[in-house]
Amino acid sequence: MSDEDEYDRPPRRKLNKQEAVRHLLHTSIRLVMNMEDPFAIHVLVHSADKMLIDIAKRQNKLLRMDWEDYIKPEYHSEFFRLHRKTYNYFKHADEDFSEDLPVRDIAMMNVMQLFMACMNYRTLFNDTTDHITLFAIFMFNIMPHVIIPDGIGKQMHRCPPSSPSP
Repeated sequence: MSDEDEYDRPPRRKLNKQEAVRHLLHTSIRLVMNMEDPFAIHVLVHSADKMLIDIAKRQNKLLRMDWEDYIKPEYHSEFFRLHRKTYNYFKHADEDFSEDLPVRDIAMMNVMQLFMACMNYRTLFNDTTDHITLFAIFMFNIMPHVIIPDGIGKQMHRCPPSSPSP
């Protein structure tokens, strides 16, 4: 069977944007919990984050946690250039082919960014999953001095759990 024949057949299923983001988040959560490769986690988390931002803009909705809300507009492009530097390093090789990537505390940045993406997923889709609930509990326990459980905890009960995912 040729590649062309494969595309002539109907798809086995379709994936919408919410499901795509959920797959990225759930995989990221499982990888974090298993202490897997922080660079792979980073790419997945930033992909989910970027999708959530794009979907929110397209639907004219506000995210619960949006970096743009805290960064002055004149610094947006510089902030996002630095914020997405590691992500872009793994996506492209055209502009930084011969450069080495400076690595800092990527694992901790991943869990913070993943937490933000999970909260944005809940806000954007009015949905939570067992993965997201368990990850929020994990975050409350590893960062009790940073995370405010009251506000988020109350909201966790407002979003009905979604059906189990693969």
